[in-house]
Amino acid sequence: MSDQAAEQGGWKYYQIPRSEFYEEMSSVLAEFSDFVLDDPIAATKLDQDIYNDWFYCGYDSSEGSFRVSLWPAYLPVYEGYQEGEISEQEFKSQCWPKSGTEPVTVHVGGSDDVIEIAEDPQQTRQLADSLAEFAGIELVDDWDDVSEGDLRPGAPAKELADE
Repeated sequence: MSDQAAEQGGWKYYQIPRSEFYEEMSSVLAEFSDFVLDDPIAATKLDQDIYNDWFYCGYDSSEGSFRVSLWPAYLPVYEGYQEGEISEQEFKSQCWPKSGTEPVTVHVGGSDDVIEIAEDPQQTRQLADSLAEFAGIELVDDWDDVSEGDLRPGAPAKELADE
């Protein structure tokens, strides 16, 4: 979504629903950790990273650890640029504010670390939050996630329920 859409009352391209971002992180980590659990050695030699529209996971031999990366822009935008369907200027305008045109990567450690993070929803959310912060992504809550009487649309529904 371009800034023009934001001017018309929509979200800016770097404002992503928190629940969707967490769900996508959880999904790619679950798939990756299953692969790592089945064969940790083969996981270090993948021909192609495990990925979705937001993230991709693999092994970084130069760092000697597994990593989780955030595409430099939403994957369909990145693919559109790679295929020549959108201009470099349009691609750059849709890249995350702090990432430039490069992916944002966090090295998570060995196979046990990948599995531990994937199995712990809190750690999965923390990893997603870190990538969002490094990229300049603003995680926002849907209006549906906020109680009707609360005037703080950015407050997560769980936080509101605890108050």
